[in-house]
Amino acid sequence: MPKERNFIKSFFQFSIGQWIAALISFVTTPITTWLIIPEEFGRASMFTLAFNLLLNIALLGADQSFVRMFYEKPEEERRNLLWESLMPSLSVGIIIWSYLLFYLEILFIFFLFYY
Repeated sequence: MPKERNFIKSFFQFSIGQWIAALISFVTTPITTWLIIPEEFGRASMFTLAFNLLLNIALLGADQSFVRMFYEKPEEERRNLLWESLMPSLSVGIIIWSYLLFYLEILFIFFLFYY
């Protein structure tokens, strides 16, 4: 029984940040919709969603790979580990942002006139 209780306790301790974020979102959503018209709120939500999706694609788990490989590498090679884990993410990020900047005018026209 104590092992199960410790597991549940550690689970809630680990997820406390997500619970606080959900509570803040639950409280601020009605306030935001009262201050901003729904069309603008929807437009901002679409932009946020697109940005978060592109960010997840661009990061490619670089933070997780750095943490995972940190103690597996010898201490002499740890200096290069940061760049080894960031190079794929930075490459993909640069490609995505150059693509977006190239089509920035088309994206603005799409989001301004169709939504």
